[in-house]
Amino acid sequence: MRTIRNPVRGAGHRCRSAVVAAALGLCLSACAGGPVPAPLASGLAMLVGAGTALHLWSDEGVPPTVPLSPEAFQPGQVTWLGHSGFLVRLGGQSILVDPVLEPGDDGLPWIIRQVERVGQPADLSGLDRLDAVLVTHDHSDHQHDPTLRVLAARFPQALLVYPAGARPSAAGFARRQAIAEGARLGLGSLRIETIPVQHLGRMQPGQRPVAFAPALGYALIAPEGRVIALGDTARDGRFVDVGRRLGPFDLALVPIGGGDPAVAVGHLHASPEDAVQIALDLRARRAVPHHWGAFLFTPRSPGETLARFRAAAEGRLPVELPPVGGSVPIRRAR
Repeated sequence: MRTIRNPVRGAGHRCRSAVVAAALGLCLSACAGGPVPAPLASGLAMLVGAGTALHLWSDEGVPPTVPLSPEAFQPGQVTWLGHSGFLVRLGGQSILVDPVLEPGDDGLPWIIRQVERVGQPADLSGLDRLDAVLVTHDHSDHQHDPTLRVLAARFPQALLVYPAGARPSAAGFARRQAIAEGARLGLGSLRIETIPVQHLGRMQPGQRPVAFAPALGYALIAPEGRVIALGDTARDGRFVDVGRRLGPFDLALVPIGGGDPAVAVGHLHASPEDAVQIALDLRARRAVPHHWGAFLFTPRSPGETLARFRAAAEGRLPVELPPVGGSVPIRRAR
């Protein structure tokens, strides 16, 4: 896997950041104490997007990246690969979820190509085998076609699983399966069940009325443990039902970044505090946070995002905080 270079920051960066932050502050002050008009919410989202494209947000607290240990390839382990990517060894299977491990923008629109990656992904060059890749939705920080093509070249017999309506361009996988909400898939002793999330994929071309590709979560269930992997999502009342029906989960992989400011993006992304409640709704015994520390999507620094998650979880939810490349057991002795 190739190193992804980071841009250089300077005095001009700090000045632009202060201007956009001040504009955001004025908009948020105008929102205080009442409903947010749709035009103002859209304006906030545009300001956040501008700050992202111009590389204005703080990179304080980016998580370290460490070499994978031998435990990463042992049964009953989950390894964080950076951003929302995970390697899960469960039910005799080797599963990747939302891997983004290679550089490349694949001709995406200019604004998307400007998103700054500050955290390095894990190096998976030592991966011994791969049985399946699970894609939660078709946004490029989850369905990353350059990474999928590299994996397909190395492991052509692996199964690529993605939401029906998504269109991964990764040629090379001998087996591909589009899957819908509530579907079940068996791989050896591992059962995979898709669950609903509060998020959307890309706009579908040529659809009237406008339609978006769906987003999904995955429950991975085997005799030796249960893991639930969510990509992007906001809070959703359906998670309580999922927890009752499929839980308790030994480990929940929950997104904590991307939800600020909530008045603009909270309908599609969880805040750190929301992520804790999502894990509790799912009846998770422990949680691993993700969707933080790799890309600077919001005005909140990676360090602030993680601190808020830890504070919200204190006394309520045990959390695991591996570095990028670090592994945690799916089950811990109680």
